[in-house]
Amino acid sequence: MTDISNLYKYSNNNKRYYTLKYYKQNNDYKGGVYKRLDFNKIKSDDYETIFQKLHQQHYQVILKINIRDFNEELTSKLNTWKIHGLKIKGTLKDINLISNFLENINDNIVIYSMSWASLVNGNLVKRKTFQGFNKSILNEVRKEIKDLVLDNDVVVDATVGKGYDTLFLASLTPLGKVYGFDIQKSAITETKERTKDYPNVKLYLKSHALMDEEIDEKVKMVIFNLGYLPGGDKKITTTVKTTIIAIQKAYNLLLEGGKIFICIYPGHDEGNKEDIAIREFVEKSKFNYYIKRNTDNKIAPYLLVIEK
Repeated sequence: MTDISNLYKYSNNNKRYYTLKYYKQNNDYKGGVYKRLDFNKIKSDDYETIFQKLHQQHYQVILKINIRDFNEELTSKLNTWKIHGLKIKGTLKDINLISNFLENINDNIVIYSMSWASLVNGNLVKRKTFQGFNKSILNEVRKEIKDLVLDNDVVVDATVGKGYDTLFLASLTPLGKVYGFDIQKSAITETKERTKDYPNVKLYLKSHALMDEEIDEKVKMVIFNLGYLPGGDKKITTTVKTTIIAIQKAYNLLLEGGKIFICIYPGHDEGNKEDIAIREFVEKSKFNYYIKRNTDNKIAPYLLVIEK
């Protein structure tokens, strides 16, 4: 796992910059023209225009941000801006905000420096959604979902958790519908608050194995983010029995051309059981599926996608 000791320095025009070990040091950086901007000093209406102009002028933009100034909308927009790198500032209270942010930015954005780097890394390790400062497998999910989902589609978040996936899906389907399920009241409460501005979200305090009791229409996609609630009781996890039932029901609800995204976490006991059982189930069911991994670590989270 990467921690602050794995940050290395390199020289560019006699100036020192930090970058994370995950991004290979190479000649592309040498002799480049850099423009360092303070996000907080730029008017919001000017962001995209400024970044595009600098990109056209062959600047590589390094943006200094305060993590508290970012929200889901700005993070989404950041991924479309012509940004080369970031310097992230925050306080000890912002560890979770920084962690959430890192899990949702594009792979090609370099992190040049970051407040509380070693503690953020430790937090991401605990979540089991991040391999050091490599990108989260959840980024792969979001990339594929963006390519699949249209604004009028019906989709399902089978494990709402903290509500980040639900919010993401709601933003993609303003003319459609998002069904969300979780067995923990705290998860539903937090997700309801997070998605309060999205009337297209319907949340249910019940197992995803019962999703067909609430959904009476075909859906474009279903996402399962298995395991336990980040920051919650680790004894409360998704289980083999209900997960397999839910995957079958999700498949039955799926439109032709739809997909089921399953984030699997083999790193804990129940996750290891789910890992084995799900792969056996999809093979036995003769589903069309593929697997994506972003590390050779066999117990790291990975993505299994079922296509109909």
